Amino acid sequence: EILRLFKLGQIDIVHLGPLPYVILKNSYPQAEPVAAVKEPDGKATYTCAMVTAFDGPTSVRQVHRSIAFSQPLSTCGHLTAGYLLYRYGIKLENLHHEYLGNQDQVALAVVKGNYEVGTMKAAVAKKYTNLTLRIIEETPAFPGFLLVANKVTVTPDQISTIRKILLSTPPKDFGGLVLGRYGFSPVVDSSYDLIRQNLRFSR
Repeated sequence: EILRLFKLGQIDIVHLGPLPYVILKNSYPQAEPVAAVKEPDGKATYTCAMVTAFDGPTSVRQVHRSIAFSQPLSTCGHLTAGYLLYRYGIKLENLHHEYLGNQDQVALAVVKGNYEVGTMKAAVAKKYTNLTLRIIEETPAFPGFLLVANKVTVTPDQISTIRKILLSTPPKDFGGLVLGRYGFSPVVDSSYDLIRQNLRFSR
């Protein structure tokens, strides 16, 4: 719905994960990346993980039953699962899967044994290790979330000004931000090639 409204010109700037950004850019060239949002470790990248309960599979190659995702366009959803399963010759479509809304719900459902495995950001998974959630395998570092401007509704000068302000914000001012509290980085579009190459796993 957000991508649809963006393409209709009803959204000027949007905060997207890497997979939704690539999907949007493929169909709407007027999407202009403004700045990448840094993670708590100060990097503009993150990894996704396949997780299970304490008595679940010890390897991705043992996964054969069910998998839980947060949302259809989550980078740590179909794309991550397909990427990891493909390496072991397992087809995602052979597994029962459901969308649970957010990654915290995925973690809790997997811990309860409602699903054999789930996928989520590795940083989220690590919050639930005290509930015996285990990471089976992680992806390579994916490019991070980013702010994207709509060139149909935002002028080039406005985009340039916003980008300069975000990238020049001193660290002492990060604490007052909700989005971007760890800072911003320039967007390197080629870093999203890894997502583009594995886009087939999100379908």
